[in-house]
Amino acid sequence: MSIAEEKAPRIDFRGLHVGNLRLKDMFGAFFSLFAIVMGVPVAESFGVGSLMGTKMVINEFVAYTDLSPMIA
Repeated sequence: MSIAEEKAPRIDFRGLHVGNLRLKDMFGAFFSLFAIVMGVPVAESFGVGSLMGTKMVINEFVAYTDLSPMIA
């Protein structure tokens, strides 16, 4: 095992492990800042930011399918 492999699981950003990082997670982290500015509670900002990123990159249909489990 290399040094990079040993340290990768320890590096994280807001609870995201870099080894499992997806594009959706990166947009969620970026847009969570905008969600906080809009008045979303900090605890829910990552989920809202992720939905905002999905809507911007893919489309609204996919974002709303991700939103439906959050409502229930």
